[in-house]
Amino acid sequence: MFEKRPFYTVAIGYAAVGVILNAPSLSGVECSPGTYSIDGINCIEASPGFYVPSSGATEQIPAPLGRFVPGSGATAAIEASPGTYVPAEASSFATLASEGYYVPDFGASSQTPSPKGQFIPIQGATSLDDAVDAPIGKYVAEEGSSEATLAPRGTFVDSVGATAPTPAPPGRYVPGVGATEAI
Repeated sequence: MFEKRPFYTVAIGYAAVGVILNAPSLSGVECSPGTYSIDGINCIEASPGFYVPSSGATEQIPAPLGRFVPGSGATAAIEASPGTYVPAEASSFATLASEGYYVPDFGASSQTPSPKGQFIPIQGATSLDDAVDAPIGKYVAEEGSSEATLAPRGTFVDSVGATAPTPAPPGRYVPGVGATEAI
């Protein structure tokens, strides 16, 4: 898995002089992609969340926002798919969009909330097409909601996609919750 080139030491009197045989760099070892060397002797696999794209590296590179590296020894970071996002560097996983949110693009570092009047009841939504309008009798007052709220007693909702309930007008009343009209 690791390509390790030999480093020979030749003793001359009391001093040791290093002689590199068949190695293109002076580091003593040239590690292959996916590995790096901090001491010039040992190759280390890139850690999860990091990658090494080329040989001869002396450090690993953190996965940027919107990308992740799930395992060791990677040579590239993976772009987050729609419905997922990566909000931090050096991540080893992508996060599913939360209920109430969606992620439409590849390589996203954040999620987008559903608008008022609509809700998204599932995780991993990829577009606003996954949003549901608040039905009559219910409303959605906040962005990023995962469910609609029943109109409270004394109010009603008579239209789809409402962002607030309507109070019963003077002389009329609403005896229960989730009403669609005043009596």
